[in-house]
Amino acid sequence: MDMQAGGDLTEDPSADWTRDAVVVARDTAGHAAFWPAGRELPAGWTQAHGPCGIEAARAWIEEPANALDPAPASAPDADPESVPARLASLAAADPEKPAVLFGGETLTRGDLDARAAAVAAGLAARGIGRGERVAVALERSPEIIVALLGVFRARAAFLPLDPEYPAARIHMMLEDAGITQCITTPEIAARLDLPAGIARLDPAALAAPGEPVLQMPEPDDPAYLIYTSGSTGRPKGVLVEHGPLAMHCRTTADAYEMDAASRELHFLSFAFDGAHERWMTPLVAGGCIVLRGPELWTAAETLAQIRRHRVTHAGFPTSYIGQLADWAERLGEAPEVQVYSFGGEAMARETFARLGRILKPRLLINGYGPTECVISPLIWKVPPGTTFEEPYAPVGSSVGARAAYVLGPDLEPMAPGETGELYIGGGLARGYWRRPALTAERFLPDPFAPQGGRMYRTGDRVRQRPDGSLAFAGRADDQVKIRGHRVEIGEVEAALRALPEVADAVVLRWEAPAGVYLAGYVVPASGRRPEAGRLRAALARRLPEPMVPASLTLLDRLPVNANGKLDRNALPDPAGDDRRGRPPGSATERRLAGIWSEVLGFPVQVADRRFFALGGDSLSALRLVARLRLIAPRGGIGVADLLRDPTIADLAARIDAEAEAADEGLAPTVRLSAGGGSERPLLVLFPGLLVSTREYEPLVAHLGPGQEAHGILCASLVEAVRPLPEIAELAAAYAERVRGLMRGRPRGCAFLGWSWGGVLAYETARLLGPGFPLEFVGMLDACGLEPNFASGAGRPIEAEERAAHESMVTGWLERSPMRAQWEGLRERMDPEAAVQFLRFLAADPQPLPTDGPEVGSRERILWTLVDHAIQFRALRLVPGSVPIRSFVAAQSRARGLPVIDWQPLTTRLLSVETVPETDHLDIVLSPHLHARIAALTAPRQAWSAA
Repeated sequence: MDMQAGGDLTEDPSADWTRDAVVVARDTAGHAAFWPAGRELPAGWTQAHGPCGIEAARAWIEEPANALDPAPASAPDADPESVPARLASLAAADPEKPAVLFGGETLTRGDLDARAAAVAAGLAARGIGRGERVAVALERSPEIIVALLGVFRARAAFLPLDPEYPAARIHMMLEDAGITQCITTPEIAARLDLPAGIARLDPAALAAPGEPVLQMPEPDDPAYLIYTSGSTGRPKGVLVEHGPLAMHCRTTADAYEMDAASRELHFLSFAFDGAHERWMTPLVAGGCIVLRGPELWTAAETLAQIRRHRVTHAGFPTSYIGQLADWAERLGEAPEVQVYSFGGEAMARETFARLGRILKPRLLINGYGPTECVISPLIWKVPPGTTFEEPYAPVGSSVGARAAYVLGPDLEPMAPGETGELYIGGGLARGYWRRPALTAERFLPDPFAPQGGRMYRTGDRVRQRPDGSLAFAGRADDQVKIRGHRVEIGEVEAALRALPEVADAVVLRWEAPAGVYLAGYVVPASGRRPEAGRLRAALARRLPEPMVPASLTLLDRLPVNANGKLDRNALPDPAGDDRRGRPPGSATERRLAGIWSEVLGFPVQVADRRFFALGGDSLSALRLVARLRLIAPRGGIGVADLLRDPTIADLAARIDAEAEAADEGLAPTVRLSAGGGSERPLLVLFPGLLVSTREYEPLVAHLGPGQEAHGILCASLVEAVRPLPEIAELAAAYAERVRGLMRGRPRGCAFLGWSWGGVLAYETARLLGPGFPLEFVGMLDACGLEPNFASGAGRPIEAEERAAHESMVTGWLERSPMRAQWEGLRERMDPEAAVQFLRFLAADPQPLPTDGPEVGSRERILWTLVDHAIQFRALRLVPGSVPIRSFVAAQSRARGLPVIDWQPLTTRLLSVETVPETDHLDIVLSPHLHARIAALTAPRQAWSAA
């Protein structure tokens, strides 16, 4: 495995022309750019400021007084006929020809044109026209194609928003783009919690009859605004005009050999610029698209839809098309697709060979290009079986009115075969939205265009192959692509540092046989001991999934070199310890290693190291369970088995022996420490909701090898979706298990219950009775029911509010794989709980999940939370004489969270303590708490008086 944090780590990234004096130049269209002061300006450009240093040039161009509005210009790289004009002509010529296929629905050219024209009229009636920006947040359906084309027809520009993106990121884009209008449904608007200042344009009401918009967009009119990851911690918007977009779609259709008979499977998210190429290009060619719905299809479903709709062209992210090939190989046949395209990340040589051999298309196309160059300015188009010497598929040659240059640090061309930085001339975006300095630094004058023009500095390193195509050689900076999404590492680092548990962080790009992934390194804030899985979950609420590092490593400090700078080479390899063990041998072990690699995010190369020792945590363990079902369909591997921390070799032996999972009833346990015959009391650990007992491992390690400790598995961590058993039933099962653990032991016992586990520990202790040798029950931030589900906490709901919430939930449940389970849950709710449930869902800042019932899925977690809330509403704790020591997280006390007050419930409240520098989620990791438990469980002569 090689680490690539952006080219040669010893190279100074500033070692180019920007070190020296620069000038600010302008062309006749009003574009501004930086240029070396000692070099003649290319044709069509004049000096506006300088010479000066790069920082002074940035400051000058950022001054509003120095801004110059772009002037209309007929560029040679722009088509005069826009995409909407071309589609209108095709609709007039053959209105009945299919344009969009969606499930059993067909939208013809004429229907699409008429509905888009109606949307344009509705926008115009609201004063929205040329140069305006309109957000579009709709689910995947023909409606979104109508809306996007309608915005085009109104001569406005669209900002596409994926409803599945975190609401915080969407809010940031809306604010940065200055959006005041958004085409969306009431359900999606509520889900995204759109700011009050943004007008919601319901598609159904928007497309009312009105005066048609007759004039089609001009080549220099803005078409769309797409946000890409930003190195400063904020994404940046790229503004694309109609002329270059139309040129790109026309020439791409020719390159892909598309015509009126073509059918393209549309798969990509509409927040990704490649998705817009893949709906516009087939339609411009006269063909049609087959549109998938909101749910991401499995590889099997995708192949079935390709066959059903006789798809001729299909484009996928590089990683997904590999899964498609795997499934086609398993079926033993491939559909008759003419052209498969892929892109967004490098395609390994071995994977490329497999694709051609298994999928058997007529052509394979690797599409390459930054958003700034209008989608895919380069392609490598070859028949299956084509070979290449490089480790990754070439990125090819330019498409349309474009040129590709391989330049050195002095902007001079490199010789064929030598590596340089890729610059692309022609067919470019207008620039970055409201970022003039960044635009000037990346969109430069083109010295090789005789009539003048611009070229974009991609930051990718390439070299020219003997056949003239370009081979990819890595990044020149910290920008990478993960599963088709461009990621600025700086933005990921900024999101990590914004978490309250994190003092400092750095993120690296790592490259492995399984593909590129991100690895994060975190220095915890003072007194905090965050769990890696929970940090990743927090990031997932702020960032799209491809930007969340596959692994997070906790460090006491970041390493520095002799100059005091971060020493990236000294950061540990996330899979470094992998290399010291026995490699997987049998076929089952190799398959298991592949699954572990996918879940952990880096290649696992040993069979004798335990899952948690490799960096796994409770959340990744749950994701692993569902994957294991693929190779152990008859059972044999349950959640409890996995949480006992086996090795690949252990699991493979069980699978090959076709062992069955033991039925341990309601109280399966995990032994965290066998103990060494010391006088410490037996420790029984009760977990919180939907977590394993592994979170207690740092405490058990602190107590030492002499401390015997057993954890009871959370009753919700089971494969089948089921309501939580009655609390009394659970407590009875736990009490019986504890009696079994204590049989024949002369010393006492102690419980620790975290969060919801505190309630279960209390009920278990009460059932065991005062005669049981229980030293104490440690309540770790044991919580009561959240206020929004508490009895008597609901306020009356107006009919209009209820109808809106019900409509949202109905639409969600129609897409949910767990619809039957949700309906069963709602039947158990009393009228007050039903209202609380609606408000709870409406207030969720994330899109309501539809990822199904697998253990660890978002939807399963949400279902379990609501199920527990219903159980908790009916629970009434009975007073008893349980010996309790209560430990309350400092943040829970400061925020007034509903931590249980044990004073009215027991006559033996031994102590109440606040655990400093902790919150509800990390109290079990607190060194302060570990020291207190160590004192309380020390041999009797020390701990009896504590």
